[in-house]
Amino acid sequence: ALRGDAGVVILIAAAIAFPLLLLGFLRQQVSTRTPIAEWRLFRIRSYAGATAYILLSNLVMYTIILAIPFFVREVQGKGSFTTGTLLGAVSIPVALIAPIGGRISDEAGRRPPIVGGSVLVVAGVTALLLGISRDVPYLFLASVLFVMGVGLGFSVGPASAAAIESTPAELAGTAAGTNSMMRYVGSIIGAGVLGSVLNTNDAAPGVDLFRLILAVLVIVAVLGALSSLLVHRFPRAEEEAPEVAAAPTLAPADW
Repeated sequence: ALRGDAGVVILIAAAIAFPLLLLGFLRQQVSTRTPIAEWRLFRIRSYAGATAYILLSNLVMYTIILAIPFFVREVQGKGSFTTGTLLGAVSIPVALIAPIGGRISDEAGRRPPIVGGSVLVVAGVTALLLGISRDVPYLFLASVLFVMGVGLGFSVGPASAAAIESTPAELAGTAAGTNSMMRYVGSIIGAGVLGSVLNTNDAAPGVDLFRLILAVLVIVAVLGALSSLLVHRFPRAEEEAPEVAAAPTLAPADW
């Protein structure tokens, strides 16, 4: 639950557990010869930019698809049909536009659809921030979410492709895994922060609280748009690909 004493207990437990788990994870990553995530890849500018965009755009998307239905149900008092169709307004265009975004990135380069999509995401979140109110029309919310879905559809696929192809071929699997991990990190952070903010005990959250959430998301979306500028347009030839220092080879006794 997002509200009530049980929610407070869960949030306190999570606040204590998260830094401890994070510390243990970072310690393991530094000390082992075979880390879960290959952090050296972030020395490659295009990989860092594409992966940062994936993380930030997913943070925005998952926070929005949780916050807006919550707003419609708790603040406006509307039912499940309305919240469900609003979720469809953002998810359906992502599915429909994603193949088009991939084709455009193959022909025009990776950067144009990523930057263009990120601009649509920024515009959508900004429109929500400026237009949110207790009686905001359903059509307005659906239209803005649709625009955001189009932006995500254009940008997420090319960003993932850019991240993988910017790394040496022998690290493609590691690059894909690390990129995918960042995708889920963004969604987890978005859901976790939203749950913390909306934990208002027994009172329904006010419109100002959602404005605060959206204001933060505007900043996150802008950072995502800026990170998309680091992504390459076309990949360099394999012989020109940036080198990443090889990890130490494990002796048989280390396995």
